[in-house]
Amino acid sequence: MLEQYVALDVETTGLNPQSDSLIEIALLRVEKGQIVATYQSLVNPRCRLPLKIKRLTGITDEMLQSAPFIEQILPEIRDFIGSQPLVGHSVLFDKNFLEAALGYPLGNPIYDTCELARYLLPEATSYRLTDLCLMLGVPVSGAHRAVADARAAVLLFEQLTKRAGQMPFAVLKELARLLDKAGSSWAPVMLSAVPRAVDGPALAGPEVVSRRPYKAGEELPLELSEVTAAFSPQGVLAQKVAHFEFRPQQQQMAAGVARAFNEKTILLQEAGTGTGKSMAYLLPALFWLARGNSRVVVATRTLNLQEQLWQKDAPGLMQALDMDIPVALAKGKQNYVCLRRWQAVLHENNLLPEEAAFYARVLVWLSVSRTGDRSELNLNWQEAEYWRHICAESDFCAGSHCVHFAEQCYVMQARRALEAAGLIITNHALLFADLAAEYKILPAYGPLIIDEAHHLEDAATEQLSRQISYRAIGRWQVSLSRLLTHFSKLVPPRDQQKWLQLNHKLGENRNRLREYGERFFRALVQSCRRYAQSYEGRLVLRLTPDVMHEIPGLPLADFSNLLYVLRSIEEDGNELGRLLLELGELDEAWEKHHLNWQRLLAELAGLTADLEFIFGCASDKYVYWVECGGEGEKFFCELQAAPIFVGNQIHQYLFAAERPVILTSATLTVGGSFEYYKSRVGLDRVERGRIYQHTVPSPFHYHEQARIYIVNDLAQQGEQVAESYLDQLTQSLQEIIRVTQGRTLVLFTSHRALKEVYWRLLPRLEEQDIYLLGHNIDGGRTRLLEEFRRNSRSVLLGSASFWEGVDLPGDALRCVVIVKLPFWPPGMPIIKARMEELESRGVSSFYNFSLPQAIIRFKQGFGRLIRTARDRGAVVILDGRLVEKKYGRLFLQSLPLKDYYHNNTAAVCQNMKMWLHK
Repeated sequence: MLEQYVALDVETTGLNPQSDSLIEIALLRVEKGQIVATYQSLVNPRCRLPLKIKRLTGITDEMLQSAPFIEQILPEIRDFIGSQPLVGHSVLFDKNFLEAALGYPLGNPIYDTCELARYLLPEATSYRLTDLCLMLGVPVSGAHRAVADARAAVLLFEQLTKRAGQMPFAVLKELARLLDKAGSSWAPVMLSAVPRAVDGPALAGPEVVSRRPYKAGEELPLELSEVTAAFSPQGVLAQKVAHFEFRPQQQQMAAGVARAFNEKTILLQEAGTGTGKSMAYLLPALFWLARGNSRVVVATRTLNLQEQLWQKDAPGLMQALDMDIPVALAKGKQNYVCLRRWQAVLHENNLLPEEAAFYARVLVWLSVSRTGDRSELNLNWQEAEYWRHICAESDFCAGSHCVHFAEQCYVMQARRALEAAGLIITNHALLFADLAAEYKILPAYGPLIIDEAHHLEDAATEQLSRQISYRAIGRWQVSLSRLLTHFSKLVPPRDQQKWLQLNHKLGENRNRLREYGERFFRALVQSCRRYAQSYEGRLVLRLTPDVMHEIPGLPLADFSNLLYVLRSIEEDGNELGRLLLELGELDEAWEKHHLNWQRLLAELAGLTADLEFIFGCASDKYVYWVECGGEGEKFFCELQAAPIFVGNQIHQYLFAAERPVILTSATLTVGGSFEYYKSRVGLDRVERGRIYQHTVPSPFHYHEQARIYIVNDLAQQGEQVAESYLDQLTQSLQEIIRVTQGRTLVLFTSHRALKEVYWRLLPRLEEQDIYLLGHNIDGGRTRLLEEFRRNSRSVLLGSASFWEGVDLPGDALRCVVIVKLPFWPPGMPIIKARMEELESRGVSSFYNFSLPQAIIRFKQGFGRLIRTARDRGAVVILDGRLVEKKYGRLFLQSLPLKDYYHNNTAAVCQNMKMWLHK
């Protein structure tokens, strides 16, 4: 495709071409796929290398001492490149550094293999060069050295172009058209491959479900002895499952689950880390289904656990038990592509370049996908926005009127898979969506197992919340414009006059909507900047009837204008709907256009209702707030409303009916009691005879595997992050890390404090040759955990999402530092409203809400350390309130390890050093 080009790769001291420097450059001249000439040179950057760069590249300061300065080799570089096209992985990065050194822009054509991989490998989980090469079987050696990476980019390019040549003609031709709209340099390259393309379908289409719908027979109770025997040292699991370990706690939990199934009771089951709770509830569920009993649903909070149950735990257990019970993964309709909407998008002529680039990826993906499930795509946040235009949202589903309904609809095939399944695995959000929709999403089921149940209140709150944003209104305007443009081309001549009048009115109101919407949301942002509190980089302003009158500058008039124009559009839209209905009497195709229009108006009605409900503070059972951030054209602003108490709804949805419900987690109790949890999720309204509650401790020997240390010489941090506190905190962390020499996870409750400590700690740890990783500074959670596992001499600073779900067994983690007791900020609107609601009933909000929440989160943080029976390490707590405040003992009583060592930082470090190295 490209006969001649130069592959380019550089290594640098950092990411900014204006302030960082080149340290290595490689250029490979390629002709007809063969490397015919190579240029490589180290470059003296006139500064010391950051530790991260040394670790990443293997280049040292000593290696660069005798290297030439960049200006000395620029003539050779210019001569080698000439006017040849430049190819590389994320090559704009390399080009920008080279241009900064040259002092002028390069005019060479640029071809980015990372961009090409995003189009041709839309299902890839990572687009890093080494990961792509591994995926395609491309040999790589010496990653993050310029010559090795440039050579890998050449090999990757050759593999990708071969892949393009094997694509169906229809896909390749449409891909070239979309890339042209996207302004991609790859468009002509793809077009040149069209003559060599193969015949084949543009759509792989969904796999047809051949199983019949699952039907339950007469209910047969489980034999408890059969369940417990399976977990015994001589049982079927010991015989069939590799590395199975007999754990009495797991056996006890499985027996409790089986009993709940038989008696149709509610089981509250706290299972300590290492219990093996997923197997403890899956095995009774499979035995239950093997007897022909009612369908079982398992709901989790996190995608990781959902995928683990679906791909690993359930199949592995069925293989061991020699069972063939159909299992299905249940997701919301919006997770699947709608082929009708997809084909409509392909015919759009006014796509934005970014949209066209995204749809190019979808095009290639649909040529191979059998599920149509967005989880197969690696989407960034902007692509997730564009996905909304092609997904199978309920408001835009044509149902049986759709030409794809019978065989090609991904949603219908997923629905048939659910109907055929005995075991359904889903998430908390879809569980509540199904309950709110009166059981119209999931097929009928009996026993319900809720894992990660400590998140149940949060899941219900999210499902019952309402929001409207500047971005949501903008998305609706785009949909309106596109539909009107589409209609304009189809209206018959005899109705043109009427159409033009309606289109003109809608066009005027659309312009007013854009004007009033921007004015309203920008005014909200200005009010937030004056009066709001800052949480994790976002400004948050609670709205109450009093606030509406007390805060000057709130856009009350703009709110009225925005509501007026939304309702005007709805009126004009209804009139247009009547015209479309009249046209439908003449042409069947117009019935579908009318259906699309009605759905768009229904979405508008929802936006209007949400705006009026939230900004009008319509119900005293909800809390309302504005959340905003960003600058200039990239600002965002959302209005949100959340129910203050959801226990009644949870009780109604989950516990009112007589069915077995198992709620399990490693963190459900506070001080050994389930009472706090029961009060938050409505279980306090269930008669006592229906609830069985049980705690099984972890099988780990914490008194042998772990130590708890409490530091007492740090000043208490107030609401504001004081400089003196940050200095002391940094010094204390430095001393702890000097003992651990890395392999340390530091948990923060504030991302602002994390960032402040990161920049103070970074130069100190670099002197010790210890690699510091900061959440949302050096990358997201997944990437940071990968880096942490790879580098034993590393320290990871994590905020909210690192307190749970982080699994670092073995020597990867030897120390967890908890900076501060994890109380939620009391000024957060939902937290403050829930505290006020309790106080209004004469109940202490601290002891009955704030404290129990913090204890549960504290237990989750502690649980990061010991993940297997072979792990060993220390938990260090830098918050003296644990021993200074009366409530501190409640935190300590909730841990599986009761003893602790309390002293100053120096003494703690000395004791910990002896413990870790004995």
